Amino acid sequence: MTKPVLEPGARAFADATASPPYLFDLETHAAEAAIRQAIAFLSTVLKFR
Repeated sequence: MTKPVLEPGARAFADATASPPYLFDLETHAAEAAIRQAIAFLSTVLKFR
């Protein structure tokens, strides 16, 4: 099976979130913090046109 081809920013996000702890395993406050971190990460890595 071939590996999906992702843009560099999407690949970086997929790699960063590929291992535990997963969002659904976290307590609510920790999950909210993780979502804020993910949004900050995406805003710096992905370039929106």
